[in-house]
Parts: sequence; C-alpha cells; structure tokens
Amino acid sequence: MIALLIIDMQKEYEADGKLPVNHLAQVKQNVGRLLEKARQSKTVLITHVQHISPNPNDTDFVAGTQGIEFMDEFVPQDGELTLTKQFADAFSNPELEAALAQQRIKTVMVCGLTSVLCCDTTCRVGNEKGFAMKYVSDAISEFDLDSVSGDTAHAYVDEVQSMMFSEVIDTKRAISLMS
Repeated sequence: MIALLIIDMQKEYEADGKLPVNHLAQVKQNVGRLLEKARQSKTVLITHVQHISPNPNDTDFVAGTQGIEFMDEFVPQDGELTLTKQFADAFSNPELEAALAQQRIKTVMVCGLTSVLCCDTTCRVGNEKGFAMKYVSDAISEFDLDSVSGDTAHAYVDEVQSMMFSEVIDTKRAISLMS
C-alpha cells in the first residue's frame, strides 16, 4: 500500500487568489489524473492536506476565508483522509504519520502546491522519518518569487529533491506505481 498526499490544492493558489501559481492548468490535470487512479485503486491511501494559517494577521490562508477552501476539482470524498496543517510540513500534523503507520505504508507520493514550500518540506521530513518519498514533479508547481521565477525555483527543488530526499517522478510513473 502507498499514500498519495495531495498538498494544498486550495483556492489561494488560483488565478484570482493571493498566490497564483504557474502552470496551474497542467498541475490540476496531473493531480486530477493521480486522484482518479488512486480512487480506482484499493491500495492507495488518499490524503488531502489543507494549509490554514494560525496567525490571524497573515494575508493568506486565513481561517474562514475563501482562500483556504479546496479547489472545486479536489474536494475530498467520503472515506478520504483530510488533514490540516499550520506549517509547511504535512508531517507537522501527527495524524498523518499515525495514518501511515496504521496502514503500514512506507511509500508516500507527493503532489500539489507548492514546490519550494510545502511539497519540498514534506518530502524532506518524510525522508528523515524513513519513508520512501516520491516527488511527482509535473503535478507540483510554484508561484513567482520576488527575485526568482517560479519555474526556476521549481527546477531547483527538483534537483535538490533528487539528490537526497526523494525520487523525482512524473505523473505517468506515479500512476504506474498505483497499479
């Protein structure tokens, strides 16, 4: 059994959100393909991760705002695990590791948003905890930063992830792992 972590597919990252990401249509398509395959499989723990800021003075991901809602295509279905987090790392919510242990899952695939923050951090921490991490690069994206384009930042994370934290794969390979 494996886990599919769908990280922060939230409205804050859409074109009219506060942090619009690059290549969102492609990411939505690929995350959608992964989610569809996972829902067909009996061997995948589907986990939706939602970021909610603990700081009411923040300008994004504030509790009670539309930005924290899941994008329409990625609203969890009954039976799918949904976890919230207040930090970049999905493992910061102890329910994630408990669910993985209960199902005896050692392989975790990560997709969603964003490259530099939550997906990268989750893979690093998951690796430190002994999980075989799979970073699904074409199902992850980044927004433009002040001095670095989102595409450059994403490419950099791909390289760093492949050096020591996870296996960097594409959606086609991820789907084959769910078969």
